[in-house]
Amino acid sequence: MAIDMSASPSEIGMLSRSAAVSSGSNTAMGEKVDDLLSEKVTREITCNPCGKVFRYGVRTPRILPCLHTSCERCLKPKSSSGRDSKVGIPEEELVADELFAQPRVTCPICRKESDVPGSDISKLPMNYYAVKLLELIDYFKLERKGRLPCIGCTEPAHWRCIECDENYCQDHSDFHHKSRATCDHRILTFKQILLSPRSLSTMRNQYCTTHNNKPLEIFCKDCNRAICTLCAVTQHKTHETKEVAEAVAALKAKVDALKPQISMSLYSLRQALTRVKTASREVNVDSQVSSRKVSG
Repeated sequence: MAIDMSASPSEIGMLSRSAAVSSGSNTAMGEKVDDLLSEKVTREITCNPCGKVFRYGVRTPRILPCLHTSCERCLKPKSSSGRDSKVGIPEEELVADELFAQPRVTCPICRKESDVPGSDISKLPMNYYAVKLLELIDYFKLERKGRLPCIGCTEPAHWRCIECDENYCQDHSDFHHKSRATCDHRILTFKQILLSPRSLSTMRNQYCTTHNNKPLEIFCKDCNRAICTLCAVTQHKTHETKEVAEAVAALKAKVDALKPQISMSLYSLRQALTRVKTASREVNVDSQVSSRKVSG
């Protein structure tokens, strides 16, 4: 579809989106959703220890203090035989509060032990990025079947605003793009988002699991987690807190300060590896020479 570049920026945006939807509809039926997922996306939605796709409510992805992510099933206690203590029970019959109460947890990836807040695995931070990817994959499947409704009407939705976290039909997408308040928002197809999942990094605020309508705006240093303002003045009122943006900036500064040290360590390791390989080759040569002398 040719686009008239003499049109206004808003018209060009609408024409580009129309072209994308038209192109997507022509190829959608020949592609499977799973085939469109990159290796990175597949890795993000899959539990590394058990190899199963995360599932909110049963295989909810939890972030451990060591920063590894694992599903709740892999974090729960094992029986003395080393097997799952609830083997044989259908997943839909499992109850999180009954299964995951424990004071400490061992990361199934790096084996580091950590304290569990309130002895409840479900209190560990959720990996919202993985959960959001799963949600978008479900939306994508519905959109390809024409069964995903627009938030503003009953027409099928083909677009999603990253900043507003809402799905739109063509008309509402165009209106959203032309509105002064939202003209700078990124409106993408689900395929575009899944092919470039880091676009989700600017999603709107995540919300407190205790107070669902409260965004996570405060970081509790004592508990090492993001909380809402209501949590800050109740359960965490005696804790040291700061704004999330301030905490992120401080963490970024620490990471940036460590980069030179990490680079030097990597360089030293590469040099050591080179020396080991060289020594190994020399040993092999000496061994071959000695063998020929003995056999001669």
